[in-house]
Amino acid sequence: MINLITELENLINEKLELTSRSGLDIIKPTLRSQIKKSIEEAIIKDFEAVNENADIEIGYTADGIIISVFNETLDRKNINNGQIPIGIEIKMKNLDYILEDEIDSYEATLAEKAEKEKSKAKAKASKIKRDAESRAEDKQAQKAKKSTSTDTKVELKKGTSLG
Repeated sequence: MINLITELENLINEKLELTSRSGLDIIKPTLRSQIKKSIEEAIIKDFEAVNENADIEIGYTADGIIISVFNETLDRKNINNGQIPIGIEIKMKNLDYILEDEIDSYEATLAEKAEKEKSKAKAKASKIKRDAESRAEDKQAQKAKKSTSTDTKVELKKGTSLG
């Protein structure tokens, strides 16, 4: 990751040309494109420097950075020459994007989802318990009914006639 880190460190002292769009300051689009391209090239160089596996390739296409991973299952089924294409998208965010706020928001969303899942699981467990108790009660009621029916039959057999 030395090439990527170097590119990012270069941004620290980069003299940025700004323009305004919809009342917001932005990095000029041509400079944004150059920065993005430099970062993408650094990622590719870093990957190529450490990747020794012939079944994993990386390249730059019209779609951006694409990693292709060879997969035997896909190869046996003659699907896409056994390749799993994985895109890596580099997107420069607007200058009003504040990382710390976005992290806090994301973590709050995850916590909220986890709490909802926990609540759903608790409700499901409670319903399962209620259903099991209800089935047990129904079974007891059927046993009691069957027992009463059996008692009546036993009395009839002991000499009581119906007629």
